[in-house]
Amino acid sequence: NISSHSSFSNSNTSTTASADGTLSYTFKSGDTLWDLSQRFPGNSIHSIMALNGISDVKNLKPGQVIKLKKI
Repeated sequence: NISSHSSFSNSNTSTTASADGTLSYTFKSGDTLWDLSQRFPGNSIHSIMALNGISDVKNLKPGQVIKLKKI
């Protein structure tokens, strides 16, 4: 039985990979979309916003789960 999800974590990052080619990332206090675009190649600030329907980055809250493109 093959799972469609796998988890990756270290002291700063907790993500879950999905079969749809995305990663689910739990937004943490102090995170910025710029930081995430640097940590996860292939994701720009604009692509993260579009993928998650984010119109204002000020609405992101710690604990919120967002999707990132898996490269």
